[in-house]
Amino acid sequence: RKLGTLERARGALFEIIGMTTEKFAAQLQSLAEQRVYLQGHNDALRRILKFIDENLDRDIGLIEVAEAGYLSPTYLSQLLKKHTGLAFVDWLTGRRMERARELLAYTAERVSSISHRVGCADEAYFTRRFTKRFGVAPTVYRRSMRSDS
Repeated sequence: RKLGTLERARGALFEIIGMTTEKFAAQLQSLAEQRVYLQGHNDALRRILKFIDENLDRDIGLIEVAEAGYLSPTYLSQLLKKHTGLAFVDWLTGRRMERARELLAYTAERVSSISHRVGCADEAYFTRRFTKRFGVAPTVYRRSMRSDS
């Protein structure tokens, strides 16, 4: 551990990286133009969103969803934020409320049943989240959808 050892090691690594990129420049450029590196992101995001939609009725969390998408929880959070602009919990809640809105509009199920079908065990919590999201209570929303028909 002499003075300058770390700098020499860094220099050698940069030299190896430089030689490798020069040797494979054409292939790297081709891959960059095809945006192949995004394919994995899109596939992972599709798996995650599908898993969430299929499991809205369950109490799912970031770790379980990340495992279903073969990602780390941190990477999943970053990916969702980048592609949706929302944090995991916000995305999950939004999807639940969207599904609830569909069920309220197109089924005759009770609000309590819909609440459970979208993963909210507490009907009062569900009503607060729905009202915050859409500006009206679930029962009012349902009535407005029926009167529009």
